[in-house]
Amino acid sequence: MNDVITISFDSKEELPLSIWEYLVKRRASFKCSKCGNKNKLVSHHIVSRANEGKNTLDNGACFCTHCHPRPRLHNKDYYYQQQKQKFIKYILMVEPNRSNLSELSVQELEKIFYSFPEKEIIRRLMGIELP
Repeated sequence: MNDVITISFDSKEELPLSIWEYLVKRRASFKCSKCGNKNKLVSHHIVSRANEGKNTLDNGACFCTHCHPRPRLHNKDYYYQQQKQKFIKYILMVEPNRSNLSELSVQELEKIFYSFPEKEIIRRLMGIELP
């Protein structure tokens, strides 16, 4: 017996992120809304979460990573550079006289950062004095 279960959602109903992502892609027939590509699809919030956009079907569109309106979010090189800059900034806050940080990889920078005593990191980055 093959029972089909139908679940309907109001297009304005807030959904859990994973369900929202799937339904946005399914609604677009698992194709990019711009070019029709079927690979590397991303569910996109039309009104971003940062601007109080919701996980509702009427706030979703499906794009491939190439056509996505903000492709840098899916660009590994961009993300790598952002991580690198973040660790350099944090290390310099804890140890201002450090040099040649830009020559190091993210993994090396992360190692340096996490080698500092936790109290020192908190004290420098957050301005909190711990006992």
